[in-house]
This record gives sequence, structure tokens and C-alpha cells, in this order.
Amino acid sequence: MHITVEYLIEDDEYERLKLITEEYKKQGLDDEFTPEKMFESIMITGSKYDKDDKFKFHEWKLGLREDYK
Repeated sequence: MHITVEYLIEDDEYERLKLITEEYKKQGLDDEFTPEKMFESIMITGSKYDKDDKFKFHEWKLGLREDYK
């Protein structure tokens, strides 16, 4: 199953993202790589653990599990 999540990026966060993207390009990242693609790449890395932690919290909160961690 594929679920899409939309993020609101503040101006200062977008500037940071652009800087990160430019620095990776200096290290050989494809010139066509956009800040949007960079954000997707950053967010996908480790997202499995983020999802699992959030699910566990809500399962615990709703009494579906005894422990949170």
C-alpha cells in the first residue's frame, strides 16, 4: 500500500534544504536533483523506524499494547 504525506516547509527550512542539495551536488550528486527530491530522499531514510515508533505510541495510548517502547 502507498500512502502519501504532505509536509509544510517553512521558508527557513526550504533555504536549509536548498543548501543541503547544493552541497551534495558539489560532491557529485546529479545536477537535476532538486530540493524537493532531496527532501523525499531525506524523509524516506529511516522512515520505517519513525512509523513504527508512532504506531506503537498510539497503540499504547489506545490500550492495544502494554508497553510503549
